Amino acid sequence: MDQTCEVKLRPRHTILGFAVLALGAGIALTVPGIADTPTDGPVPNPPAELAMVDEAVLTDPPPPEPSTVGGFLSELNLADNGLLTLAGITQLDGSPADLPISIWINNQPAPSVELPAPPTSAASESTTTVAPVEAAEPAPGEFVTSVQLAEGPQEVCAIASNDAGPDALLGCEQVMFRANLVDGKIIVSDYGSGATPRLGIAGEGTPMEAAQRVAERAREWEEKTGIPTIPAFDYIQTVAQASPGSDGDYSAHTSREDLEEYLEAIRSVDGLLILDFQPGGGHFMKQIQQYEEYLREPDVGLALDTEWRMPWGVAPATVIGYANASEINEVGEYLANIVAEDNLPQKPFVIHQFTKRMVRNREDIAVRPELATIFHIDGHGGKTLKKGVYKSLLPREEHYTGFKLFFDEDTGLMTPEEVVNELARIPAMVSYQ
Repeated sequence: MDQTCEVKLRPRHTILGFAVLALGAGIALTVPGIADTPTDGPVPNPPAELAMVDEAVLTDPPPPEPSTVGGFLSELNLADNGLLTLAGITQLDGSPADLPISIWINNQPAPSVELPAPPTSAASESTTTVAPVEAAEPAPGEFVTSVQLAEGPQEVCAIASNDAGPDALLGCEQVMFRANLVDGKIIVSDYGSGATPRLGIAGEGTPMEAAQRVAERAREWEEKTGIPTIPAFDYIQTVAQASPGSDGDYSAHTSREDLEEYLEAIRSVDGLLILDFQPGGGHFMKQIQQYEEYLREPDVGLALDTEWRMPWGVAPATVIGYANASEINEVGEYLANIVAEDNLPQKPFVIHQFTKRMVRNREDIAVRPELATIFHIDGHGGKTLKKGVYKSLLPREEHYTGFKLFFDEDTGLMTPEEVVNELARIPAMVSYQ
């Protein structure tokens, strides 16, 4: 006999079963009590609310990735006038792209400078018809820009701008611009020492009086010639003497106390102190190295008085002294290294001369960018003689010239206008003795 088990579901249980299937296990249900009447208040619609949340999450777009800017500096060129030209490549998302560039100097934005136009070629000036040559278009991302540097050491940085993200540092370089000391200027100097006024006019009166005197002379030169001037002392620090002295070199040092006073005085008129050495039978380097602390000052230069560089054992003034290019180059290298090590301005490096034999192998004397090498052409006499000697001793163009005027020994003291207009080359330095 078949037995059939019948399960009778009550209507309320049937409704709850379909509700559970529809909502899933994650929905918490509140089962009404025995009574079939719902609780007070509105009944929420969970399926519809969840559907709206899911749709919002799926339709919001992801935030855009910021553009990546990059590149590099490829070349820096510094001209003698301090115009720094920078070249390089800019990139956007890894590919070359033209982007705005800004240059910063010592953490300050620097205005760009227009590059000078290339010189007109002779072919373009002629009347002959020449087929035009199209300038090559720069490749994408290539840039060339220029800025004007102030004198001294500085950090130069190139930055590529990015409108859609952080800017990019293309590179930084430490650059030293050292202006040419006497280009377009004249050093107007008084020669002498604090040891005695007999050595030159710089030793007359107090150091402050001497500084005011040379500053006034420099102003007169500027007014009469229209050329900017720099006042200076050509200050004799070691003096050749008739007796050999304790070390036998026929040379004596003047006091450091006087030197300090003259340095302070010339600084009061924004001038230069040029330490002058007369080594007698000694070597220039042996004396000069004793004053390195002064040579490391930005406003102290150096002069070699070759007339008083004597062979060992020979008394000064018995013959005219001389120096070889090798000894002068040794001093020049030493002084240039000081300038480079301390990031100093260009220094005057003065070599006194009034005969060809006073500087042996002069053509071998090195040109150094740290130094304004001045061949100071001395000698007294009449104007015609002085102009002739000056012309015969002109150095090559890479070096500068100096000229000495003697109050007592010259026959007719040349005026500033005569010096500028009648000499074979305008001197970079003029000294008075």
